[in-house]
Amino acid sequence: MLRDFSPENLALLQRALLSVAAASLLALLALSLLGIPRLHQALSAVFSRVPPRARGIAFGSALGLAILGASYALYRRSTANGWPERLPDALPPDFAPALLVQVPAFLVGLALTLRLLGGRTPRALRLLAEAALVPCAYLVGLGIIHLTLSLVDLEMWPGFKRAAFFSAAVFALPVAAIPSAQRSRGFGLVMALFLLVVFGDLIYLRYFGNILPVLAFGAGGQIWDVRDIVLKYTLKKDAWFLPVAVASVALPFVWPKAPKRFVPRALSRALDALLLVSCVAFVLPISDIVQKWMDSDRSWKVLNGTDAVQDSGIVVAHIKEVARSIRDAREHGTISDAEFAKVSAYHEARAAESMSDPDFGLARGTNLLILQVEAMQKWVIGAHVRGQELTPFLNRLRERAWFFDHLYDETGDSSTSDCEYMVLNSQLPIPQGSIAFRRDENHFVTLLHAFKERGYTTFAGHAYAAGMWNRAVLYPRYGFDQTAFKEQLGEGPKLGWGIGDKLFFRRVLPRIEKLGPPFASLLITLTSHGPYQYVPPAERKLVLGAIESSDFGGYLHSMRYDDEAIEQLFGQLRADGLLENTTLVIYGDHDSRMKFNQYLASETDLEPDVQRRLAIRDYTTKQIPLFVVLPERLHAAPRVVHSLGGQVDIGATISHLFGLKRPGSFIGQSLVPERAGHASRIDGSGVDDKHIFIATSGGRCESFPDFKRLGREDCAELRRKTQEELNMSWDVTLLDLAGRLAGKVPEKAAAER
Repeated sequence: MLRDFSPENLALLQRALLSVAAASLLALLALSLLGIPRLHQALSAVFSRVPPRARGIAFGSALGLAILGASYALYRRSTANGWPERLPDALPPDFAPALLVQVPAFLVGLALTLRLLGGRTPRALRLLAEAALVPCAYLVGLGIIHLTLSLVDLEMWPGFKRAAFFSAAVFALPVAAIPSAQRSRGFGLVMALFLLVVFGDLIYLRYFGNILPVLAFGAGGQIWDVRDIVLKYTLKKDAWFLPVAVASVALPFVWPKAPKRFVPRALSRALDALLLVSCVAFVLPISDIVQKWMDSDRSWKVLNGTDAVQDSGIVVAHIKEVARSIRDAREHGTISDAEFAKVSAYHEARAAESMSDPDFGLARGTNLLILQVEAMQKWVIGAHVRGQELTPFLNRLRERAWFFDHLYDETGDSSTSDCEYMVLNSQLPIPQGSIAFRRDENHFVTLLHAFKERGYTTFAGHAYAAGMWNRAVLYPRYGFDQTAFKEQLGEGPKLGWGIGDKLFFRRVLPRIEKLGPPFASLLITLTSHGPYQYVPPAERKLVLGAIESSDFGGYLHSMRYDDEAIEQLFGQLRADGLLENTTLVIYGDHDSRMKFNQYLASETDLEPDVQRRLAIRDYTTKQIPLFVVLPERLHAAPRVVHSLGGQVDIGATISHLFGLKRPGSFIGQSLVPERAGHASRIDGSGVDDKHIFIATSGGRCESFPDFKRLGREDCAELRRKTQEELNMSWDVTLLDLAGRLAGKVPEKAAAER
């Protein structure tokens, strides 16, 4: 219902409610003063002149007019001052720690005062004391929301202050809902529960880079199993919450019980109702904050679990999570037996492969090292710039490896995370948002689970925070036994988001060596991440002339840097004796999204067709390289594989080469032996051995591989085939069907770090 209100109308409603509540509270407190004999006598003398039958009407009218007048005056004053909208910005910096000490001290002092006064406590003081528990709960909440940000070393984003200011009322709302006689005990219970949730958030933010999911609340009984993690990530600075915890425990015992009928019941209930209305009025802007977020692309394109915390605080972050979960549940329900049968039959047909093929099981028993290179496109392999080789090592590697030259980027908005999902799960990305956040509770059946059935130890390494793309949560569910992120790999010279890829490989390789054979590992590079300006001058080996400082020049330097980093990795593997029994799979994770302006053409040696396709920036340019480097002892002849496919086929190809029983949930197909193949993108674009369909801008059909313009009807079958594949894959992900298709659900476990 509040969705129909504009932000301006919502602010007016909030201001009106708060003005009426404040005026009514003042009136009630004034009435409580009637317990003072002299005031009571004075008021009785005034109303004694009114006829007895009209005294009730006169009293009610006078009270109503007084409240109405005070409400109007408060409303005008708050409108002129922009209250309460301007208050968040008026808060002093670093106020939270002091507030979390002062408020509990005030409450304990107030309780002791009431206990000392005993029966001599004035009615007005008692009323004020009971009412004060509600704003104190609000202040505690405000302090907690602000302090949590600094406790997990996050930056405050522009919308944070406003969201924190109003969402703090969530702490006060349940306290206001408790009758005044039991409010002190209720305050202690409510604050204790909130502190438990906040502490859980702190641990979860530090370990997983996200707030504690609502679905995880039911797993509270497993806390003992992760006690080592809780102890490790509990820091000294968390002691700022201790005063609130102490007050929450002490208050129910120190606060004296209210004497029976110390004030009229109607007066007490009216005060409780006004406090509740005030809290509700304060909470109103949250609906607007959450609704705007839900209506924006940001609610789909989540990159990091900390974004919502930085933008609006932990309370609103939880509300956003619940709202998104409800939306997802409404959009995707259950599947009928008939519909599941179609999905199952489709996957069974895709799984049909020849086990008599000489490539099947060729790499059986060897270690596996997957190297996912950030933003590496196929055109960089073999490219020259002003007479200089862009990737000299990978060019040489191509001469002795298996090179797949028709692999398309199938990622969506969550590119790197989508690639990981496709390679390990052999399913396509979902149409909106990241699987990493929208479907992190799925029962995944991955390539890693197939390796673990063969006795492999699995490992993943990445030089950035574990919370990025929710990896700390996803990787154990993908089947990784061990992981190493920024915290485990240590500090060093940063090249962009983390330590450079060369240092990353040096740091992570000893961890892989400790795994012992056989192992399956995934390493993800980072230095070549956009905006492609992270390679320092000392590491720039190319002479680029006029394009040196351009983004395109930065991308070229990034590719040369990673080429050298990969060469270094091979040298380390050879020196450590791992190369002779390790199969390496190297691929680019997604298109670089690099714009190729016309003025760049004269400054590069790229082939004219490559330049033209990069300038067009459509599906035809989104090709990535794939290398499979088998151990030399296998004497596998180098080859170029022309099968057409995408990242969704990489996991199926690895499964084929290692002779594994591929999971029944895989939709991808092995690229060996060679086949015609097909690749899809979530926007409906597709390519096969005859046509390419670009779905954007009304749709365009071209012949493949010569890219001649055709009528849209020539791509009708390709469009149908592409959409069918997308629909089948989306059903598996959005309805969590992987375990059902595979006939088993792997146990979820935590990965060691």
